[in-house]
Amino acid sequence: MKAAQDPGMVGEHQEQALETEREIAQRLLVVRERIALAAQRSGRKPDSVTLVAVSKTQAPAAVRAAYRAGVRDFGEYYVQ
Repeated sequence: MKAAQDPGMVGEHQEQALETEREIAQRLLVVRERIALAAQRSGRKPDSVTLVAVSKTQAPAAVRAAYRAGVRDFGEYYVQ
């Protein structure tokens, strides 16, 4: 038998998820700005640099948030 879900908890969970999305989007913005500055200093175009996000050990919600923020290249490394 499932316990009744507290509507307040659903709202809190959704609010926390939105905060995580905002935080990830903000961090990505900072990283992209740093990439653009570094590319300029080295005489490269910023779009010639590929940002690869590491999704290993990250929660699925965080990976989805990064994807929604525009990340399209993800990488993981596991010893074979």
